[in-house]
Amino acid sequence: MLMIEEHHIVRTRKLRRGPAEPSRGAPQFSEMLRYRIIAAITRDSRGIGKDGVMPWPKLGADMKHFRELTVGGVVIVGRVTFEKIGVLENRLNVVLCRSRNEYRGENLIGARSLEQAEMLIGSRGFQVANIIGGQSVYKTAFEVPRYSQRLHLTEIENSYECDRFFPAFHDHQKIFESVQHEENGIRFTFSEWEAR
Repeated sequence: MLMIEEHHIVRTRKLRRGPAEPSRGAPQFSEMLRYRIIAAITRDSRGIGKDGVMPWPKLGADMKHFRELTVGGVVIVGRVTFEKIGVLENRLNVVLCRSRNEYRGENLIGARSLEQAEMLIGSRGFQVANIIGGQSVYKTAFEVPRYSQRLHLTEIENSYECDRFFPAFHDHQKIFESVQHEENGIRFTFSEWEAR
């Protein structure tokens, strides 16, 4: 009896290796998941970083806004950015890297692409995924419309020298803008954009 049960388990695994046929009417991961891109950018040049860090000091209101958007959910981040910020607590951190096994731990998984991240996230029951950078991840996300439907931006009014930039988003329309905030002489607003 034990051998039959073991054989049945192996056989079941073999059957699952091939591509599964989607059941009719069942939403696919891309249909179930909503994406939003979150970034802090300079308004004049869309700058997001200089020498691997944000060129402006940390802004308390921006950090609070970021936490409100992401805590309890998923963040998708590139390897270089992840190495700078580390694991964000109370969130599932998905790091885009060459090997899925490169990043594993509590609330931490690796994925080789946004598509693979989508499968991993969807299989865990999440409904929203937050793409948080860096530059190459933003660029890749903009190449696939479903990943860049909604943008949540902190727009920095001050000018800073940057060597990393956020993609142009002419195909989006602003649907919300906060009042202007100011901290340590830095003026900024929170805005939300939607693809046309």
